[in-house]
Amino acid sequence: MILGFDRITKIERGCLFFDDGGTEKAIGLKTSADRWWETFHKPRFGDRIFGRKKKNRYAGVKEFGGVSDVRYFKLFDETEEYCFQISLEDKDMNEVLALLQDINRRINQEGYWLYDWA
Repeated sequence: MILGFDRITKIERGCLFFDDGGTEKAIGLKTSADRWWETFHKPRFGDRIFGRKKKNRYAGVKEFGGVSDVRYFKLFDETEEYCFQISLEDKDMNEVLALLQDINRRINQEGYWLYDWA
């Protein structure tokens, strides 16, 4: 599901809350991190030998740089992938960067990171 950054209402209590057509929905950052791990993690040699699983800190993926005119990040729940994006057309780049840094900082304060594709 593709949503705009303006739909994000708050990030707190381990969840990202967003407006979904008049109703507020939440994506659990822990749930998203678990799904990220299952989708993108490549097991290493030590993982198999010691049978360990570290706590995954990546709740999703982001692309805040790059050559395209769209910046986005993705989070996951049990069944769906949510892509929050913003287009750079007709927008002040400094305001967009401040918004991206604020969202990233608030996710970091909850104890999670976004894996950087770029």
